[in-house]
Amino acid sequence: MDHLDDEVMDGGPMPTPSDALSVERPAATASDDPGRHEEETTSESESDSDEEPLLLYQRLGSATQNLLDTDGASCVSVSGKVLAIGTHEGKVHVFDTLGHIEVKSYSSHSSTVNDIGFDEHCEYLASCSDDGTVVIVGLYSEERFKQEYRRPVKTVALDPKFRAKKSRQFVSGGLAGQLVLNTKGWLGTKDYALHSGEGTIHAARWTGSLIAWANDIGVRIYDCVSHQCIKYINRPKGSPRADLFRASLFWQSESLLIVGWADSVTILRISVQESPIGDAFAGPGATSSAQSSSGSTGLPVFRNVQVVASFQTDYYISGIAPFGPDLVALAYVIDQDDNMLKLAEVQEGATYQRRRSTVKGSLRPEVRVITWMNEELASDALTIHGYEHYKANDYLMASYYSVPASGADFLYGSASSDESAASERGAAGTTSRRVGGSQWWTEGDEPMYYIVSPRDIVLARPRGPDDRIQWLLENKKFEEALSVLETSEGKNLKDSTMEQIGFNYLTHLFEVKDFAKAAALCPKLLFQKTALWERWVLEFAKVQQLALLCRYIPTGSPRLRQAVYDMVLKIFLQSDHENFLYLVRRWPAEIYGMREITDSLLAYEARSAASGTLQEALAELYILQDRKDMALGIFLQLQRPEVFDFIARNGLLPSVRDKVVLMMELDSGKSIDLLVEGRDLITPPMVVSQLKEAEGARGKAGDKFRMFLHQYLHQLFERDPDLGAQCDLHGMQVELYAEYDPKLLMNFLATSSSYPLEVAYAVCREKSLYQELVFVLGRMGNASQGVSILVQKLGDIQGAIQFVQSQRDDELWEQLVEMSLASPRLIGTLLENLGSAQLDASRVLKRIPLGMPIPQLRDRLIKVLEESRTQASLIQGANEILIRDRASLLQRLHREARRAVPRERVAVGKK
Repeated sequence: MDHLDDEVMDGGPMPTPSDALSVERPAATASDDPGRHEEETTSESESDSDEEPLLLYQRLGSATQNLLDTDGASCVSVSGKVLAIGTHEGKVHVFDTLGHIEVKSYSSHSSTVNDIGFDEHCEYLASCSDDGTVVIVGLYSEERFKQEYRRPVKTVALDPKFRAKKSRQFVSGGLAGQLVLNTKGWLGTKDYALHSGEGTIHAARWTGSLIAWANDIGVRIYDCVSHQCIKYINRPKGSPRADLFRASLFWQSESLLIVGWADSVTILRISVQESPIGDAFAGPGATSSAQSSSGSTGLPVFRNVQVVASFQTDYYISGIAPFGPDLVALAYVIDQDDNMLKLAEVQEGATYQRRRSTVKGSLRPEVRVITWMNEELASDALTIHGYEHYKANDYLMASYYSVPASGADFLYGSASSDESAASERGAAGTTSRRVGGSQWWTEGDEPMYYIVSPRDIVLARPRGPDDRIQWLLENKKFEEALSVLETSEGKNLKDSTMEQIGFNYLTHLFEVKDFAKAAALCPKLLFQKTALWERWVLEFAKVQQLALLCRYIPTGSPRLRQAVYDMVLKIFLQSDHENFLYLVRRWPAEIYGMREITDSLLAYEARSAASGTLQEALAELYILQDRKDMALGIFLQLQRPEVFDFIARNGLLPSVRDKVVLMMELDSGKSIDLLVEGRDLITPPMVVSQLKEAEGARGKAGDKFRMFLHQYLHQLFERDPDLGAQCDLHGMQVELYAEYDPKLLMNFLATSSSYPLEVAYAVCREKSLYQELVFVLGRMGNASQGVSILVQKLGDIQGAIQFVQSQRDDELWEQLVEMSLASPRLIGTLLENLGSAQLDASRVLKRIPLGMPIPQLRDRLIKVLEESRTQASLIQGANEILIRDRASLLQRLHREARRAVPRERVAVGKK
């Protein structure tokens, strides 16, 4: 046999070498493999590979293959540490579990080794042979024991506590028809026949205090504590000869025994109960019970054995073991077309009658995963070397299964009958067929199933997350592979597997041109690995899809090389200005070459017209380089509203001395606030000159700048009235008030004294602002003209009276009375306001022409008289008060004068 490297298979057809292991799935189809032999290209090769396999297969290492090239394997036993192989030449070889390294080898038998097994600590190894011997050796010591019997020994089982117990017990059996317990005592070893009389002992397995064995009649269970057989199971009626089909016994735990024999499977549950009434306590659900020991309460302890599942198969079982909540069986398949075995229904007495015929050729053995209700979940056909010539007994399956049974026991522990238990168990068993389902074994301690033939050994194990992902990727189930990665199953994935998910998935998305999804998945699929990110950034760049990826490119964990970031920015500078601006704002300044990118941007603008987006990006680059004054100029050109906060935050007011017009165009209110606040840095003449220049240069469009000038000067006047005067701006301000806000002109004229009166007079006269004009005339000393305007232009006698009063000029009173006599209405108004004017009524009444019709004369005269009386009364009262105050003060002076003067004061006075 040629050398075979380790090979991993996933349920589909495998490559072509003659010694390669081919795996097919009879119940599903897979695409043909052109490298396979012509005879292997069957309809099975078209099976459906869309269903994820449950097991992964590989041949054992070269050390094991070298052994099988020269000697055939007859039996195998496996533990969590090593693998033991018995051969037809009577030798025992111990390897590591993958068959690469031979740990130990010895020749203890002269003929075929029939059975082999470890104690629970894997320190002792027992083997038996057709030469009638049982040999026990210490794997880590030179200890060795040999027991000889007269007849061939077919099976042997060590006490699980063999290392710890001085009795050093083991059981064996064979063609002698006895199950013999060998135990060590004071006087040496001694054999005890536990059972006999039911034909050859074909298999025996020991767990805890229970021993199960198979003979020609059926299967028995023996309790080492009570020293009784507690259960007997008959083989189904019509079963083939026991020696033609090896019995398989597997203790999943001390409470669960799995029996596979020929085409039948039986699963037994063993429970322990304390009962004061013995067997009757077992109830109708227990098939048998036996006292085994005394419990902590002192009551007898009974073991109840129930059949929780039993079914027949359409194939022969060469080995069976648990597979999480299900079973895995090595199937020897019947080929009805080749007449290997024909089935015919018969009448009462037997279920099946079997008739052997000439073998034309055997089929591949199959590994099948089934539920406790015989529902098939998976089936893989293996191309074992020489399978065409093997029969059922040429195969066996040795299993290492360390998964605690407690996780599965709850599924059947509450069943009240065989049928309900099988139904419940079977329903639960369907969960094994899952994609992304929970993993029922511990990572690194997964079950191992060794499919053994004389010239070949194949290791099958459940597919772990790495294996599952490999299969999902090969079948383009990328979403499911990613789901496995994101669940708890993905915690222990190899780095290579994780990278392969990303590579395969992204490659697929590129092929179907779904670049948006590929970009969105990059953070999940590239795992913060710099090399992967750099590679895929280049791939997106090649297909011109960087715009989809740029917002996912990492900047810190991981951080890519500067050249990658520079490349992305330069690409966007030429093709995508929006993303260029986004990245300049988002990316930290230290990850790319700012000055180089700035120079590239300036060179691009020199060649073509700069867009607003690029201008904004340039401003951001200037800010990053602490060239905020350059950025400010760009923001003003772009008319960005946030520029005012930028100026205030960074103290950049001096930088806008020559940019007043741009600021005003952006937001005059904020600009004026800023300029007035910073009037020491940007003086009013600077502001006025720029606004007047803009006004003159822009024609009608410049009118708004004159308005801005008015608003600026008004706010400046309110904040600092003297500053405008110092700068000779009040004359201009009179014009601006008269033009844009006449209501405020009077207050300005009254408050300020720095405007030219001639200018104010001309403006008020031009704009017909008579009230303001009167005020200016008053300040100019031309009160008489002011009274004329008030009376003749405005007819405002009351205003004229107030104006005359403010001037304190009697001639103006005469002018006012004289002008009022020209009109009955005016004289009437004057009479009505004589009281407030404090003018002698007689001076007016005597001068009224006789016969002048004055409106409401009577009422107005009555008001004049009342006001005169009131005024006279007030004068009289004031005089009386004055007289009294004078008398009081005189008396006070007299008293003070009559007071004595102290001598000291007199002496001082004389001196």
